[in-house]
Amino acid sequence: MKKIIFLLSLLATTGLYAQKPQKTTLEVKGNCSLCQKRIVKATLGVKGVKWAAWDIPSDQLTLIYDPLKADLAQVEKAIAAAGHDTKNQKAPKEVYEKLPACCLYRDGGKHVD
Repeated sequence: MKKIIFLLSLLATTGLYAQKPQKTTLEVKGNCSLCQKRIVKATLGVKGVKWAAWDIPSDQLTLIYDPLKADLAQVEKAIAAAGHDTKNQKAPKEVYEKLPACCLYRDGGKHVD
């Protein structure tokens, strides 16, 4: 009987902490399909991110993530490390400058391929 009560309480407790994956959007600066691949790859590289898609014309990244495993700050840091600016994280200058010419979006450089 004690085992049953323990298992029931364990199931109830874990149910309280379980969260459904969250869907959200972030603005991520970029220009082209090369940017798109880089942004999605960086986003999916964050543990807990389940799905990601970046829309070129709108600069909107849509992602589904597990908030118990990842937070948006981690996602934005990973994207910035790949060379793309977000609202809260700016890509390091040395990383940005190594992007292909078609991917340079700062200073009004917006191109779509």
